[in-house]
Amino acid sequence: MKKIIISLSIIVLLGVIVFLDKDKDVESNSYSLKLEASNVLALKLETSPGSGIYEDATTTSWPDSNYSFNSNLSRCENGSVLTWDEASSAVVMNSTVSDKCYIYFDMVG
Repeated sequence: MKKIIISLSIIVLLGVIVFLDKDKDVESNSYSLKLEASNVLALKLETSPGSGIYEDATTTSWPDSNYSFNSNLSRCENGSVLTWDEASSAVVMNSTVSDKCYIYFDMVG
């Protein structure tokens, strides 16, 4: 009986090690986010320069040059990283999981 318990314990331990090691090899993926009606993306625009007051945007395009991406406030619930890509004028999400993100833009001058 002891041999069976020890054998099962070793099998379970090896399974846990393989499972944990598998998670280390997960690659992160980058996605250029598209604005569309969805419950996974909330776009927040500052109401006036320097006010720190943001309202939900109703647009389906990224803000123009009157706004700048606020990397300090922009965040995702499951830890995805958001950055602004100047070349494509879009927010890029670097993630390994599905996520809900809040993207903030400050009004410029």
